[in-house]
Amino acid sequence: MWSLVKAVYNNTILTSNTEISAPVGFSYHCSENITFSNSSAAPVVEIARLQIQVFSIETPGVFDSAYDCTGFFTIAIWTGLLTALVLIGATVYGLMMLNNIQTFDLYDDPKGKPLTINLSE
Repeated sequence: MWSLVKAVYNNTILTSNTEISAPVGFSYHCSENITFSNSSAAPVVEIARLQIQVFSIETPGVFDSAYDCTGFFTIAIWTGLLTALVLIGATVYGLMMLNNIQTFDLYDDPKGKPLTINLSE
């Protein structure tokens, strides 16, 4: 895994506002603005839609698969997973309750004649 810790611009050492790192063989891509600044001044360099690759460049000018700065789990994915888990939990709870239903046999006589119902037209 490689990472970009600092950059040099006009003999000034700059650090970024986000962590820039990717596995070896991948490029780093971010659609958001990435700001490079030094410790005491306002932003010095601001880059939009940054994509860089350090190692394993097979074809010059062509990036390998990108490691994106946005997370895999967005708010919509988390909401969908949470809703699905709640619904699955309610369904499992309901099935467990249905499975535990017992018939009321307090007045049932095991030695007596059982109740039979004949159906005829």
